[in-house]
Amino acid sequence: MEKLEGIEIKRVYCGSQFSVALSAGGEVFTWGRGDDFRLGNGSEEHVRYPRKVEAMSGKVVTQLAVSQFFCLALTEDSQVYGWGRSDASGCLGEVTGSFLPQPALIHSLKGRSIVGMAAGPLQVNTIYKYD
Repeated sequence: MEKLEGIEIKRVYCGSQFSVALSAGGEVFTWGRGDDFRLGNGSEEHVRYPRKVEAMSGKVVTQLAVSQFFCLALTEDSQVYGWGRSDASGCLGEVTGSFLPQPALIHSLKGRSIVGMAAGPLQVNTIYKYD
């Protein structure tokens, strides 16, 4: 894709009618359907070409988990950020049955040693490191 030209992409994830790319430098790019704020850019507009998720600037993302209507980002310092639509089961932490238009720290995971994540249509799994 032209908009990612010159950027080394480490991994691409697919959600429900949207995609997310993680660069080798830890930057996040999203494109596709924007409803339910699943692109993390504060808008529900559809985006045709990859656009950097500016709210994650200054953070080095090491892993993403993408679901049907939300995304999670794990940073190099084990912080988890989420955006999109949270269902009643609380897949985005404290926010249930609501929306996070831009990435926000999931406080219930703060201070834990997270080493991996996975997201399904209606659930999230986090993998903790216990010493």
